[in-house]
Amino acid sequence: MLTLIDTILLTKLSDQVNSANSTLLSSVTELADLQNQLSILQNKLNTANQQSLFPLNYAKTSLNLEMLTTWIQAGNLGNSAGNTATGTFVMTPAPLGTGKPANFSAKGNAPYADSYWYVGLGAQPNATKFRQALSFMLPTPADLTACQAVEFEIQQDATGEIWNMAWQCDFTSKKWRYFDYTAKKWVASYIPVNVTAGKWVDVVAEYVRTGTQMCHVGITIDGVWYPVLASFTGWPSGGEYLNAAFQLDCNGMNPPPSFNCQVKNYDVSWS
Repeated sequence: MLTLIDTILLTKLSDQVNSANSTLLSSVTELADLQNQLSILQNKLNTANQQSLFPLNYAKTSLNLEMLTTWIQAGNLGNSAGNTATGTFVMTPAPLGTGKPANFSAKGNAPYADSYWYVGLGAQPNATKFRQALSFMLPTPADLTACQAVEFEIQQDATGEIWNMAWQCDFTSKKWRYFDYTAKKWVASYIPVNVTAGKWVDVVAEYVRTGTQMCHVGITIDGVWYPVLASFTGWPSGGEYLNAAFQLDCNGMNPPPSFNCQVKNYDVSWS
C-alpha cells in the first residue's frame, strides 16, 4: 500500500533526480541509485492507482462535452484577467453523429488575449474524486505558432469553497503547468511539452479532494502517466456547482494571429 511517507519520498526523490540530471552529477552511481528508488515508488503509485485510489468505474460520467451546445464564453481570464472578450472567440460544437471534433477559434485584438469557455455539470457537492479526459489538436504549424497555451479545467464549488483543478500546455516555457487557485498563478511541473501540429494530444488528469486539500495526483499524456501530487487549499465561496472548462491563449504579437484548436472526447467523471 502507498503510504504518506512514500508520497513524500517520491516528491523529494523526483526533485533530486531532476537536479541530478540538470547539473550532470559526476557520480553515475549516485544518480542511478536515486532513479532506482524513484522507480520503486512510482510502481507503488501505479499499483495504488490501479487498485483503489482511482476507481475505474466512476459513479457519474459526462461524455463528449464537446458536442454540447450549452458552453458559455465568459470572456478573458488567465493573462488578461478580464471578463470582456478582447477579440473574437468562437466555439463550434462537434456535430452529433459525425465523428468530427469541436472547433475553438481565437482572434485576439491585443497581445496575449485569451478566451475561456465553460459548461455546467450540475451541483455535485459530494464528489471527491475526479477524472478529466480530452484530446486536442492544433491543426497547422501556423495554429501552433499563434497559440501561447491550451488550458483545461474542472471547478467544483462545494463545502463552502471553490476547488480548482486546471492544467496548461504552455508553449512558451515548454512545460505542462498546473494552477494554484489560491495564489492565482501557474506552477511549472517537470513534464515537458511535446506537441506537433496536426497531431492529437491525448490527456487524462486525475484529482482527489481530501479534507482541506485538492490534490493534482497525476496526468497521463499520450499514454504516459506522470505523478504530480501537488495539493492546494480551497477558496471561500457560497455556491454549489461543477463545471468543465477550456481556454486558449494567443501569443504576444500585436495583434496576435488568429488560430484554431480542435477538441474531441472531452469527458469528465466523478465519484
